[in-house]
Amino acid sequence: YDGIAWTSLDTQDGLAGNTVTSIHQDSEGFLWFGTEAGITRYRRGTNPSRVYIVSVTTDKTRTDLDDIQEITMGTRATIEYNAIDFKTMPEKRQYRYRIVGKNGEIIAGNEIDSDWRKPTTSTSFDYTVEQMGAYTFEVQAIDRDLNYSQPAEVTFQVVQPPYMEALQQTRE
Repeated sequence: YDGIAWTSLDTQDGLAGNTVTSIHQDSEGFLWFGTEAGITRYRRGTNPSRVYIVSVTTDKTRTDLDDIQEITMGTRATIEYNAIDFKTMPEKRQYRYRIVGKNGEIIAGNEIDSDWRKPTTSTSFDYTVEQMGAYTFEVQAIDRDLNYSQPAEVTFQVVQPPYMEALQQTRE
C-alpha cells in the first residue's frame, strides 16, 4: 500500500506459496518472502507500465483519438483504456482517472473533485457531461509494484443539443 493503491503478490507473481509466514528486506532492497512452500526473493520493479486510450464511444466507437466528434450535452460517453504491462497480471492491473474541465477544474462523475479518483481494475469509464465546454479525460496505470504510468489523455468538446440552439434563436 502506498497511500493510494493496494497490491498483492501471490504464486501468479512468482511467490513460492500463497501463505506468507515472514517478510524480510535485505540491505540491497530485495524482499524475502517465507511461505509454506519455500522462500522467494523479490525485487520491486521501477519501470512503470504504459497506458493508452483504446476508444471513445458515444453514438459510434472511435479509435482515432484525433477524430473525436463533438459530444452533445447529456450524451453518454464511454472511454476504454488499457495498459502495456508485461509483469502485472491483467486482472491485477489498476487504473485511476480524472476529467479536467474547461476552466482547469478537476471533475469526476458529476461532482467536482480535487484529485484523481480511487484506483479501479475497470478498463472503461462511462460519463454523461451536462455542461458545454472542452474536457480532457486522463488515465494512469498502476502496476503490481505500485509504479504509476505517465497519463494518457483525450480531449473532447461538449456542445448544446440542436433543439436548444433553435430554441435560443427563436427567443432572440
